[in-house]
Amino acid sequence: MELPKEFIKRIKEDLPNQAEQLFATIEAANPITSLRLHLSKPHQLTWEYEAIPWVEKGYWLNERPVFTLDPAFHAGAYYVQESASMLVDAVLKKLPPIQRGLDAAAAPGGKSTLLANHLAPTGWMIANDVVAKRAEILKSNLDKWGNSRVVVTNADLGQIRATGQVFDCILVNAPCSGEGMFRKDPESSKRWIPDLPKTCANMQGEIMADVLPMLAPGGHLIYSTCTFARVENEFRWQWLAAQGLEPINLDFPEHWGFLDVHDDFPQIPAGMAYRSVPGISRGEGFFICCFKKNGSSTAFPSAKSVKEQQSLGTIAIELDNGLTLKEGKKGVLNIGTENQLIWSQEADKQLQILRSGTEAGQWQGKYFVPTHALALAADLQLDVESMSLSKQMALWYLSRTNFQPGKIPDGHFLLTYNQLPLGWGFNKQGQFVNCLPASEKIRMQV
Repeated sequence: MELPKEFIKRIKEDLPNQAEQLFATIEAANPITSLRLHLSKPHQLTWEYEAIPWVEKGYWLNERPVFTLDPAFHAGAYYVQESASMLVDAVLKKLPPIQRGLDAAAAPGGKSTLLANHLAPTGWMIANDVVAKRAEILKSNLDKWGNSRVVVTNADLGQIRATGQVFDCILVNAPCSGEGMFRKDPESSKRWIPDLPKTCANMQGEIMADVLPMLAPGGHLIYSTCTFARVENEFRWQWLAAQGLEPINLDFPEHWGFLDVHDDFPQIPAGMAYRSVPGISRGEGFFICCFKKNGSSTAFPSAKSVKEQQSLGTIAIELDNGLTLKEGKKGVLNIGTENQLIWSQEADKQLQILRSGTEAGQWQGKYFVPTHALALAADLQLDVESMSLSKQMALWYLSRTNFQPGKIPDGHFLLTYNQLPLGWGFNKQGQFVNCLPASEKIRMQV
């Protein structure tokens, strides 16, 4: 791989002690594969792995399997994510549980799942992406993860700001020049031009202009990129500090292998920002820091926390931890906290909401038709007939191949693989009907 000359020159100036190792690692083009297991979906890895020390149930794999042909992947049992970006979890562990969270540029959703893991018992969050196609991918991934307290929006941040909602934790994994991904995505280096970091920095400034007014007093802002450019990283840190925000000491352990930005940019105090450098750190390029807004923490309204039973046709649902069920547009039933569902209902008049919580389904005459998201919800207790599938049958189901799984229950029933729900089947006069959405279909040969 031939790296851009201007990129090489700048890295030698900014990271003189790491430059040659970084270049050699990028040119070797041997990215690391890593993933995180869901904290509450049962699954055991069958591949060789090594634990990642800065995130719970995170693992490096010795080789990259074909995830598409693993039914557990489609069940949301794990999320394939670059290991350095999982540092978001290490930052979140230093902060209070999230009452109101915002992932401002969330697609494809890996960091949103980390925020969701750190919600307070009655908290909820918004995962947003301004690009429609990316927002659809975001919704699909968060439906698989199955947390009912996550809203997905496809909106300009100014539209979210206009709703008046404030947040005690905002993550801005900023759209950037992507220099840290050159090893993982060699084509990205061909799209790089010298002015790209400055262009991205200007866009990041526009994002901040919308984000900072939405940060509640006493709230925390996590800022990250996957680039090495100072104009997008160090200079942005200085700009945030100049806005009166208080930097948070991250103090990552040295054995994790990340570089304290202070060592090459002493204007930032030690422990306040870190970077991952491929070949030195065990991950792709990444930069992360965290700030706190001055003021007393906002008192967010609490949600009721009583158990609630709902019967939807042949499906019984037990709701707990502040979750409730509310009818939305076109008779669709959604599950989330009361405050979350009320906000979604009102905000839907101003912006595009793709997911108000877990979409449960809707009544069609006397029959209730459940959604794929309901099958994969990890925080709901479903009492419904189920049927276990072998791996081959699970792949037939996921590829929508015609097959009969044997004697099937009446009505809608849950199909599972190794105790993991995969989706719904339906008994139509004794014949099996595959209810997997076409958008979730495996298109690879199974």
